[in-house]
Amino acid sequence: MKINKPVTQFFIVGIFGTLWHFLYEWSGKNMFIGIIAPINESTWEHLKLLFFPVLIYSVIEYIVWKERSDNYISAAGIGLFGGMLAITAFFYTYTGILGFNIPALDISSYFIGLFTMLFIKSRIIRNKSFSSVYAAGITLFFIIITAVLFGIFSFNAPELGIFMPPRI
Repeated sequence: MKINKPVTQFFIVGIFGTLWHFLYEWSGKNMFIGIIAPINESTWEHLKLLFFPVLIYSVIEYIVWKERSDNYISAAGIGLFGGMLAITAFFYTYTGILGFNIPALDISSYFIGLFTMLFIKSRIIRNKSFSSVYAAGITLFFIIITAVLFGIFSFNAPELGIFMPPRI
């Protein structure tokens, strides 16, 4: 039986990311957990729901998957950033049109981002693009920078809309 990796990843990361939403509260508001899990309802904090579960899954998959392509790191990273962009674009588009947010659509934005990430990742792997060591290095650099920014901005957020919880 052949396992469909994108479908499997969609379900594993979908469940993991959904539970990730509650991790900070479950930890008793542990500051370290707050770096990797949402501490409030802002768009920025909700990007962690995709970023860290996908990153963890991707590292495990990279280690376990022996037939991985040369462009796996680039594909996973570019897909991850594409998924985060999709979440942000969907959220701000629909709230810009309606003037308010709807929790069911907020949840949908996560799954749209997850689907977008998987689509981009699988297309890049299939097309064998971004296969160079430089592409992988640049991708890893941006992943590290993003992780550091999550740490910095979680507890020292700038006064910008993306860092502020929406008005329900």
